Amino acid sequence: MTTLILDIEARADSSMGEPPEGFPPLPFFQITTAAWLVIDMGRPVKAPGDAPVPPSAIFGVAQGERHVLRTVAELLTKKPRLVTWNGRGFDLPLIALRSMKHHVPQRSLLTKDGGDYLYRYGGLHRDLMDAVALLGAGKSSKQHDVARMLGLPGKHVGSGSEVEAMSPEQEAAYCLDDVAQLALTDCEWMRAQGHEVEHVRDLILGAIEAEPRLGALHAHLIGGAS
Repeated sequence: MTTLILDIEARADSSMGEPPEGFPPLPFFQITTAAWLVIDMGRPVKAPGDAPVPPSAIFGVAQGERHVLRTVAELLTKKPRLVTWNGRGFDLPLIALRSMKHHVPQRSLLTKDGGDYLYRYGGLHRDLMDAVALLGAGKSSKQHDVARMLGLPGKHVGSGSEVEAMSPEQEAAYCLDDVAQLALTDCEWMRAQGHEVEHVRDLILGAIEAEPRLGALHAHLIGGAS
């Protein structure tokens, strides 16, 4: 099965006026960037004449809200297994709301056509923040803290509070870095469940090495800190 590791970045939507105090409600945000990693474990030859599909791991970025929403809809069309961090609480509800605003259909996300991304206890979407808290049995953790516990750098190229001041290029690199570390963290969650993950981890590490915007993360990894 193909796996989609997904993260989005958002900023204040100035058209909504001054937000209430504290963390704004979701309608006061607009999506500016999405980054993802598609991991395909490949397919062997199943019949004479078939060509094998080699394993692959490929990063991607989309910017501009309408483009992000359409790209997410396309990525979900083939029903990959989705991995997010707080996707149930932020990413997916915001994608749903902003898709309403821009009239972008999200059939694969919002209906049960071929699977249900919104079902908390299913296998199609793993909100890793929820998973490591044992589905509410424990307190939620920050991705930064869990990454650091695993020897990853965490938020070393920026933080969520700094997104408003980032250039599009900086924001893309920041979002990609979150995705890459989320992918490695998900590997460790699968390892904790007893799965063999080295082949997946090798694919992720190769994709990180090949992505110039992840140079700082790659330097950390080859420096032996992970």
